[in-house]
Amino acid sequence: MKKLLLIMTILLLFAVSAPAQERVVRVAFPLQYGFSEFDDSGNLGGYTWEYLEKLAEFNGWKCEYVKIASGDINERLTEAYRMIAEGEVDIIGATMYRPQLSHLFLYPKAPYATVYTRLSALPGTYREKNLSNFLDGHFKIAAKQLSDYRRRELELFLPHSAYDYEIIECGKGEDQMRALKEGRADLLMDVTANTSNGLIEVSRFAPWPTFLVVNNDRPELLEELDDGMAKLSATFPRLQLTLYEKYFADKPLSYFESGPERDYINKKTSVRVLCIEKGAPYVFLDSEGNQRGISVELLKSFSDAAGLELEFKTVSPETDVRLLAESGYYDVIAGVTSALERVTGAGYIKTVPHSRVESVLFANEGYFDANKKVKTMAAIRGSKEAEWHKGVGLRLCDSVEEALMAVASGGADFGVGNSRTVDFYISQNRFDVRVLPSGKNYELGYVVCGNENLPLLAMLNRYIETIGNDELYNVMTGVFNYSEKNPIELFIRRNPTLVTALFITFCLITLAAATLFVFHHRETERNALLERANAAKSDFLSRMSHDLRTPMNAIIGLSETDGDGRGGGELRRDMENINSAGKYLLSIISDTLDMSRMDSDKMTLRPVAFTLGELRKDITNIISQQAAAKGVFFTASAPEVDLEQPYMADKTRLEQILINLLNNAIKFTPKGGSVTLTLRTDKEWETTRLTAIVKDSGIGITPEFQEKMFEPFLLDAERQAGASGGTGLGLSIVKKLTELMNGSVECRSAVGEGTEFTVNLPLPTADEQPPRGEEREEKQPEADFAGCRILLVDDHELNIIVAERLLEKFGFLVDTAANGQEAADKFLAGEPGRYNAILMDVRMPVMDGLEAAKLIRASQREDAEKIPIIAMSANAFAEDVQISRAAGMNEHLSKPIEPDKLLETLAKFIKKAEDSPDA
Repeated sequence: MKKLLLIMTILLLFAVSAPAQERVVRVAFPLQYGFSEFDDSGNLGGYTWEYLEKLAEFNGWKCEYVKIASGDINERLTEAYRMIAEGEVDIIGATMYRPQLSHLFLYPKAPYATVYTRLSALPGTYREKNLSNFLDGHFKIAAKQLSDYRRRELELFLPHSAYDYEIIECGKGEDQMRALKEGRADLLMDVTANTSNGLIEVSRFAPWPTFLVVNNDRPELLEELDDGMAKLSATFPRLQLTLYEKYFADKPLSYFESGPERDYINKKTSVRVLCIEKGAPYVFLDSEGNQRGISVELLKSFSDAAGLELEFKTVSPETDVRLLAESGYYDVIAGVTSALERVTGAGYIKTVPHSRVESVLFANEGYFDANKKVKTMAAIRGSKEAEWHKGVGLRLCDSVEEALMAVASGGADFGVGNSRTVDFYISQNRFDVRVLPSGKNYELGYVVCGNENLPLLAMLNRYIETIGNDELYNVMTGVFNYSEKNPIELFIRRNPTLVTALFITFCLITLAAATLFVFHHRETERNALLERANAAKSDFLSRMSHDLRTPMNAIIGLSETDGDGRGGGELRRDMENINSAGKYLLSIISDTLDMSRMDSDKMTLRPVAFTLGELRKDITNIISQQAAAKGVFFTASAPEVDLEQPYMADKTRLEQILINLLNNAIKFTPKGGSVTLTLRTDKEWETTRLTAIVKDSGIGITPEFQEKMFEPFLLDAERQAGASGGTGLGLSIVKKLTELMNGSVECRSAVGEGTEFTVNLPLPTADEQPPRGEEREEKQPEADFAGCRILLVDDHELNIIVAERLLEKFGFLVDTAANGQEAADKFLAGEPGRYNAILMDVRMPVMDGLEAAKLIRASQREDAEKIPIIAMSANAFAEDVQISRAAGMNEHLSKPIEPDKLLETLAKFIKKAEDSPDA
């Protein structure tokens, strides 16, 4: 009897735990702008596809999409209706309610989308096509043949009692466009479910509910549809709005939506911008007198979107800015924070910040002299920092550049400024100073003057809030790549006394002796400048590495923990894609920032075992989204290639080569063009040779630029005129890495016909180097961390969240501290042996991790010497590892932290501490 009960219990458990079987639902999928889209590679997209994929998660459906591509849109829809009426498919989307259609299929209780009737105009004339301008005049609307129902809609929106208009009836959309371009019509009438054809939306009216409809013989499927849509609406209330904005929203109107804003744009001849110079990299004049900087470039981008002209006026920092602002002439003021702080009070309103940046100290050796009681600070005149002079001397300066000059020359011991401005002027002037974190941060935006400019303030705020990371990064890169074009002029301007002495000496001594002297002297100066420049560059790269790795730690950590078995299948896939792209981006950041290693040819390859199937998948995940955003068709194929054969090579570098080429291809291919990646393999003796071909239908490369395109920092001016961003490093990195991997890269291109890059690389099979493959597959030692207590020290809240989730998942008890002083206090206040290990960030306010580790090691606690202290830092250079160990830390892990590496390290040191004789 007991055995029978046991068997029944086991069967019951199996029945309960068995996953529900997915049910196949066939969906008619006619190619239709915005709603149902697909390319030649079978990639699906569109409003209907995204909505159904999310709905399927609630209903346990597996949607099979029956693609319909032949014929025009009416023929495709007719075929879809036939298929659902005859039972060949179960569901079709993008269907409006019509009584005459209700006998063909079943309508659910609620629509899943809404489309609108819209009136559009040509881009060059849309500002003049505001409907209020037509109240007193006659205008014409190009429309397809209208039913009585559609005429009533138009009459309700534009009553003839108020508007004098006529309908120009057209056969097809092409006829409507022709009427608009030929001036026979002022506006075009269609629905938002159609492509905009580059037109600008003027008005939108008559919302049409749009339904997913079900086969007439499937009432049970209709019940599931109603139930799933109700759950979806309750849990994702903004899904329909999000999808509409993604596929149908009219982007050019996003910055100027209200009537007052459109009136402001129509009336404003130009926006007058007061620029306070010497505020690089945000606002400054270049050597040719042109206004440049991050704040300037963002304003130009905004003005292009809003259709506003900009008029720049530049003044020096010592100018009375408030007096100029009160004149009422200027609309916007741009400059660094210390300059904008001089304009305060009613009527001068700061926008939301477009940049948040770290505050730093810059100091000379006098700052570190402990015997010097009174130190002198260089502060910007009128800034908040000028009020910090208690206990120190004060030297007022008009700009950060002047403050740096004072510190470098010994006129002050230290100064304060935002890190990007300090970095810029150090790189331009080769100032010999030390840069230290201050623990504070700056926010930088604009000041808008006067109540009459409130519409401009609203538009600017909306624009700033929509600036993408890519756009901000491209602007920053372009500004930081700027340097004076004439190095001789720069040298003379910065060293007038030295140049004068050299000139007199050259005139007094013989030509041969003078030539020898000048040559020797300049070589000495050049070496000194290079040493200082390298020191400044290393310091800049270290802090930039820290600033970039800190957010990447959160992106990669959260995508790993949030994607680990939680949420639906689509969420997990998205998290995997985010994680994969994040890790790739991290590798590019690391190698791009380590410029000194690349320049000195010290880069080494790290071979790992991988397959070409994995390579193609990873590249597709990264590139397909970029191509879709640009409107470029992308395909990756590998004909007659064994995608499961393992090879041994540096996969990250190989991805970097191909993605650099693909990024360029997408960048210089117009919307509607195509980009392809083709992988082929050929056996050569004992080695396989990979041939990767990146081909595009873009604008092509001139023969002149092809001769020098692999040189670093060179940009093709003609091609860049039609594209955004670019540092000129992409192709040089491709060339360098290809040669490092014993391969070659070739280019074939013709202007207007596209470009084809061919990369040839040797690929040893993984079996030829088994030790490396085995090392990669070693599993981390299993360890029981239940009850182990960790002291986690970090000043970034997101880093704390990521690390806590990971540690608690494996049984750790976690205490946290926000800086080194708090960590040392917690350790010393606890009983000996309370903590099994300390995870310590390095760069923190109040007290950094290095000082905290020294303080803990120097204490008289019995466990102070043996407790494992592991650095977890975004400082990732080799010298950073040495500094951490010199401070008494056992190990240095670079952020973003790899979970396996962290757990392996903890297991190693906690076990070692437990095995110690003193434990």
